[in-house]
Amino acid sequence: MVGKEEFKNGNISAALNKNKDAYVEGNFNHVFPLPETDLTRYRDYLREIWLNWIVKVECIEGLHFDRDRAIRQLNARFHQNFLTTDFKERPANGLIKDNI
Repeated sequence: MVGKEEFKNGNISAALNKNKDAYVEGNFNHVFPLPETDLTRYRDYLREIWLNWIVKVECIEGLHFDRDRAIRQLNARFHQNFLTTDFKERPANGLIKDNI
């Protein structure tokens, strides 16, 4: 959002940049909140348990996962996005065709 006082005072640059930190890439939940359901809350709960555990473990000698790497590995292993809120029904064969 634009800084109203700065805009009224004619300081356009300050007005436009007042809240710029709130709009970094991937941080729009405060503007467009994602819908939550029991399914997304449970999925997020299970995902967080796994992420909190895997970052403490040394999987391969000298290899530690950070949270970003762990979520990428989780998405790749199960061929799905563990952050999505898309619940559109799709035929199963359409989901697995890319994995065969």
